[in-house]
Amino acid sequence: MESKALVKLVQRCLADVARNPVEHVDVYLADEVTTWHIALHYPEEAPFVGGPAASLTAHGFSLYASLSFSNDFPARPPKLKFESKWINHQHLWGNRICHSLLSDDFMDFFRERQVHGTSMWNASCALADDDGMGGMPRYLQVLREFLSSDPDYEEEQHVKYDAASLQLDVEAQRAFKPEWLDDGNRLEPAKSASSRSGGYKEKQAPPAASPAAVAEADAKKAKTEAEQEAWGTDFFLKSCLVVGDSESHPCFDVALNPGRVPSMSTSMASLCKKSFGLGARTTDFGSAVSAILPYPCSQQAWRAV
Repeated sequence: MESKALVKLVQRCLADVARNPVEHVDVYLADEVTTWHIALHYPEEAPFVGGPAASLTAHGFSLYASLSFSNDFPARPPKLKFESKWINHQHLWGNRICHSLLSDDFMDFFRERQVHGTSMWNASCALADDDGMGGMPRYLQVLREFLSSDPDYEEEQHVKYDAASLQLDVEAQRAFKPEWLDDGNRLEPAKSASSRSGGYKEKQAPPAASPAAVAEADAKKAKTEAEQEAWGTDFFLKSCLVVGDSESHPCFDVALNPGRVPSMSTSMASLCKKSFGLGARTTDFGSAVSAILPYPCSQQAWRAV
């Protein structure tokens, strides 16, 4: 049974998608807000490209998938189920997609190959920031773009196709309609939303500032850069660590090592209370994060955290 916290978090993710809609992607909802149905469209201006040397193209069809959010979200990604009978991709395995950011179905595979942690799903992938960057809009964009091409065709070739078979599959996709398509409620963009092809909002140029405002802004920028240079960036959130801030004060990781003689160790990875609360439990070096301790930057900063 979904918790209230999960429902609230997924509703926020939906709001992110409504404010930052991804071009050629539609989200449909049925009875449960924790189940999303996804339609990925491939029109003539944004077709599928694959085959030998990317020589084949296909357009005028849609692919369908579903996302199920469980109580371990956002520590784990939503469960992705590919619903279309589309096989023209080297990283499609039945109803599963082999992509380190989109699914953890092949987690052992990526860990064996020591894929860097920043290319894997983590809790910070769930929500967009104030500028509409990242979050589930980014997830949907990556999903569509990943399936829009088959660049590993010549290297992998566990699935082979030619122009004729590709066109037959396109016709089959045009005829296929999942059950939820007619009954589901399509998520409408928010009134303030702007259509985005790249998954990001276009930033408007700021109004001209007075000399005094410019000087103040330069001083703040210099201070921020100094803090970032001194204390680095949170390895999990990729954000600047702010000395004295209760949520983003620089901390280091602590691993608890049980045994005959219990001990503690650290890789000295930089993170903060916020990232730890969002699920940072493994460093990029693969060591566990059992707890965090703040750097004693100053007495005032220490008292603040």
